[in-house]
Amino acid sequence: MSDMHPTHSTHVTAGADHLRHEDRSRPQAPPPGSVDHSYEFQPDHPVLVSIRWKDAESQGGPTWEDTDEMLEFARRPLTLVLTVGVLLHMDSEQVAVTDTVASDQMGGVTKIPRGWIERIDVLGPATPNGIMGDTSEIPESRDEREERAPRRVG
Repeated sequence: MSDMHPTHSTHVTAGADHLRHEDRSRPQAPPPGSVDHSYEFQPDHPVLVSIRWKDAESQGGPTWEDTDEMLEFARRPLTLVLTVGVLLHMDSEQVAVTDTVASDQMGGVTKIPRGWIERIDVLGPATPNGIMGDTSEIPESRDEREERAPRRVG
C-alpha cells in the first residue's frame, strides 16, 4: 500500500527482521526481535510506538495459601498490557519508553523485557514540524467549529 497515510501504524512482530514502513525517509525504530539492532532516543526525531506485551504476575504472600485458589491463579492467562509512548532505548534485552518529552526533561520511563513483547507498532516518527507534524488533518474541536459557525439570531 504505497498510499498509506503516515499516521497509520506499522505492525512489527517480536521476531521480525525489519520494519515494514511505507515511507523509508522517516526515522525508524529497529525491529524488536533483532538482537543485533539497537535504538537510542534522538530528541530531534522521536519515534512513537505502541507496545503490546504480557506482564509477569504473582499472588500470595508470606502466609499459607489455599491450594485450589493458587492452582486456579497459576492456570489463568497472563495479563495483556498496552503501552504507548516515545521510544527511548531498545537493545537485545529491553525496550524503554516514556510518555512525555520536553527539551531538557522527560516523564517516567517504562522498561519492558524483550521476551515479554508480543508486538510493537510504530505509530509514526516525528516530522520537522514537531511530534504532531502537519496538524491540518486533525479534526477541529467543538469550540473551533462553534467559533466558525454563523450565528443565528432569534
